[in-house]
Amino acid sequence: MAFTDSIHAQFAGPSGFIPDPPVAGKPIIFRQNFALGCPPIHVPNVDGESDWLLVDGSDVHLFVVFKQGVPCGVPPQGPTVDFDFGILPAGDYLLFQYRVPDTVTFPVNPNDFGPVAGTNFTVVSGATSIPSMNVFGLGVLLMLLAGVAGWRFFSARSMG
Repeated sequence: MAFTDSIHAQFAGPSGFIPDPPVAGKPIIFRQNFALGCPPIHVPNVDGESDWLLVDGSDVHLFVVFKQGVPCGVPPQGPTVDFDFGILPAGDYLLFQYRVPDTVTFPVNPNDFGPVAGTNFTVVSGATSIPSMNVFGLGVLLMLLAGVAGWRFFSARSMG
């Protein structure tokens, strides 16, 4: 199995970005579905933090705290966790995900841990929105234009 495909094999259920695809200039959330107990349960560390994100150029390192030593049986669906990636510029990225023990404190050095999963993702450029009117605003504008046209028509007739 390729390293970039392993993120789906390591964890239960589909995982992905919100919005999908991620859009530059907007907050990006990575939703991860975990198996319960296999891999170990997602927990806070000694400082009360359960994850930490490091963006290094086009590499995104996501450190997730796990309680180690939980027996692994046939896992039912575990927790779904949303990780806030903040706002990233448009471009291609490689997400590395690490499991770190609950005794670790943040920040950590990525060289101290090996990634357990990874995937490529692309942040697309956001489309520039063009200001427009809703139906109500358009109706009001049309009534104003009709009123001005009627006023000009009747005022011109009364003068002549």
